[in-house]
Amino acid sequence: MNVLTERAPKIPQKFRDSKSVFLANTHPALQQQMLEHLPSAHFVVADTMNLWIQTERHELGKLLKRIDGLVLNDGEARLLTERENDCGVQNGVRDAGDRPRHRAPLRVDRRTPHRGAETSGLMNRLIVCGG
Repeated sequence: MNVLTERAPKIPQKFRDSKSVFLANTHPALQQQMLEHLPSAHFVVADTMNLWIQTERHELGKLLKRIDGLVLNDGEARLLTERENDCGVQNGVRDAGDRPRHRAPLRVDRRTPHRGAETSGLMNRLIVCGG
């Protein structure tokens, strides 16, 4: 599964001024620890999974307040929001972080089994169909 379970990896000094960051799937507390070492990050996207949604919802909620985008599949989005319809799921994930006013709305990138991939922000939605 390649999930880090004990401690956040050491981020080399030459990467600590990164402006854009992707936090791979690991425990949400570790993702937050990694962000502490990246003070220049202006655009942060994180990946998550059903395990963290089910067992670490509180930590995941704290992470959502600090990121700009979230990557998850359709089942994870429905689990996180406890909603079933597509619009409710997209809006629920985007609003899940109870974000501070100075942060832009959370961008949601969701992989769906019927349509391929879907990305949405506050005022737009893009669906990319799989082939």
